[in-house]
Amino acid sequence: MKIPQKIIDFLTSTSGIGVTSVLVATALWAIISTAISNEITVGNIPLTIQTAENWTVAEVSAQTVTVTFRGTRDDARHLSRDTVTATLDLRENVPEPEQKITLGPANILAPRKGRLESIKPNSITVRLDRTITKSVDLELDYHNILPEGYRMERYIITPASVEVTGPSRVVEGIQKIKTTSLDLDNRTRSINKRRLSLALDDYPGDIQVSHNIVTVDLPITELVHSNRYENLPIHVLVRTGERVRVNLDPDLASVTVKGKPKLLKSLSAEDICLYIDASGLDQPAVTRQPILAVLPDGLTLIQTEPSRVKIELKD
Repeated sequence: MKIPQKIIDFLTSTSGIGVTSVLVATALWAIISTAISNEITVGNIPLTIQTAENWTVAEVSAQTVTVTFRGTRDDARHLSRDTVTATLDLRENVPEPEQKITLGPANILAPRKGRLESIKPNSITVRLDRTITKSVDLELDYHNILPEGYRMERYIITPASVEVTGPSRVVEGIQKIKTTSLDLDNRTRSINKRRLSLALDDYPGDIQVSHNIVTVDLPITELVHSNRYENLPIHVLVRTGERVRVNLDPDLASVTVKGKPKLLKSLSAEDICLYIDASGLDQPAVTRQPILAVLPDGLTLIQTEPSRVKIELKD
């Protein structure tokens, strides 16, 4: 189609060139604006708070922030949690128990890519507390129980205490710190644990300890009970085939034995045999001999009362 001469004359005139320039500039600006108007959001950026000496953060309303930039697609490649940091410097502030602080560009460090648009949340509340240190005793934690007939003795943790540093409100509330739990199931021998961790997950994360590895010595002993049985008859052992008359004074005795509780529970006086060994004595004879005992396996003789008796042998 042939362009009218009037249009050509207008476009080549001073006025026409001006109008054309404006139209071209507008089109270019629209293209550029579209290219750099990408919204780039970086979320879950940890917020680092710096405090004055001997002060610490006791509570903060937000642990992370979300930052929105505006820039090109190329800018987006350079903006991530690895390249964007959020910092709040309170070292020069006069410490106050609670502060509400507005976040701005000064709190965000990022590559020179894109333009900062917003920070969410745009303000946070910070509660500060004095940092203190105190000594806290350690306590052994355990689960399950020992087999029947065994018991724990007094354990020893080395070192027995730990230095805890943190907000005074938190540290003052800690009376003891437990170790990680020891399993006592089927344990019959003493435990010597050279590297046992402290259960620090049970306490606020803003405390620090002087050490978190300890040694534990836990003695385990077998329970032994004793029983006394009274008025048991005393038998006499003589040489095979020997016919002899025997007199004992006394002819009854008491006996005390020890052993596992389960074994003693099922034991009766009939299971115990007391006797005098006269097989080596010539007759006639009058002498005092020790009382001996035959016991079921697992039992130990503590004593007999009396320990000796008078024995008289006659033809």
